[in-house]
Amino acid sequence: MFDETNLEDGTSLSELETRSIDLAVRVAEFLGLPRSMGELYGLVFISQHPVNTDQLIERLHVSRGSASQGLAALKRIGAVRSQYLSGDRREYFVAENNLNYLLQGFLKERIEPALSDLANRLATLEEEVGQSGNQHYLERLEKVKSWRNKIEHHLPALVKALSS
Repeated sequence: MFDETNLEDGTSLSELETRSIDLAVRVAEFLGLPRSMGELYGLVFISQHPVNTDQLIERLHVSRGSASQGLAALKRIGAVRSQYLSGDRREYFVAENNLNYLLQGFLKERIEPALSDLANRLATLEEEVGQSGNQHYLERLEKVKSWRNKIEHHLPALVKALSS
């Protein structure tokens, strides 16, 4: 059973919040994202109301830089979005909870650039290995290139399937 009593200062995390943040951290780490992004998303996700940067900093005990960078990255992948609150100039955040939208943003923001970087690295390595004439290395490079090409070929269909 979770103890949901609010503490006097409003900054301490409840047991439910702590466990939810822990789960989000584990998912972030599985996806190769920084722990701080998992913490931020976890607290925004479990919060009953939109939260601002100052609240996240205070409750998670993270630096302003870490919070700002993490929130910017979460916004880029579509995991959080800004929400306007009347009469308040601060930026508030709410979590995206549509799995298809989250996966689509992750694929576009993380996987597509990684595939592009991999293509550049493979081209450079292929040139170097080609000069050496080592047939074994050339065959291995061709295998990795074929894997990369298959992923790149199927990625648009995956993104499209997630958007429908």
